[in-house]
Amino acid sequence: MDEMKKFQKNFVNGVVNGNLSEYLESKIIPVGSLNQKQVLQVYTNDYYARLTEALGESFEAIWAVLGDEEFFKVCHEYIKKYPSSYRELGELSENFPIFLEECDLQQEYPFILALANFEKDFWSFFHQAKELPRKDITSLSMEDFLSTRFKFAQNIKTYAWDYRVFALWKLRKEGLDGFEGDIDQDQNLILFKTTGLVEASEVSNAQLIVLHRLIDGRNIEEAIDEVDITSDEISSLFSLLRNSNLIVDF
Repeated sequence: MDEMKKFQKNFVNGVVNGNLSEYLESKIIPVGSLNQKQVLQVYTNDYYARLTEALGESFEAIWAVLGDEEFFKVCHEYIKKYPSSYRELGELSENFPIFLEECDLQQEYPFILALANFEKDFWSFFHQAKELPRKDITSLSMEDFLSTRFKFAQNIKTYAWDYRVFALWKLRKEGLDGFEGDIDQDQNLILFKTTGLVEASEVSNAQLIVLHRLIDGRNIEEAIDEVDITSDEISSLFSLLRNSNLIVDF
């Protein structure tokens, strides 16, 4: 282990556990009236503050649901269990949903794991390169349109929740006081990114079934076969596919 890695390992361990090892004490330079232990405490406070701020930016909806005190407590426990160096700050949120699942929070907030995974997926899509469409499906005749098998953009994910997760997420900045209705309702969603922006659209159960079949390689006629779907649902689904550029090839 080279000296830089050795210092980083000892430093993170010292900050997280409040342990000033002999090695670390020999490397930390006292500042003004502060001794090595006090300097380490300053770094500790800064470390937790920075990482909590980063988690707060990635999980705004979780923060809104838990409130400041509980969210900061959860972040502190998470950071202690999954310590991260500043070089790895972008990967800090990787295990956060797993940690929430390990906590007792699901008993009080049964939707919290789904909400955390959605926020994680959102930012993952946000940082992915945009994917441009290659062909215009409006050039197809109706007959060809119904029989064609489409290739979809890679940056697409679907959700079928037992709770109104997306409704909660949309209120993450203004607060949950504006939430209306019952949280215990099914909600289906498509999350996607094609031309630059991350977008989401709610869909019905029938639309979700048809979309999954299309993504699996069936044509439209096969996808809607024996699905209890209305003409309006079909029209709005394919309007979404066309306008969002989710179909990249056929």
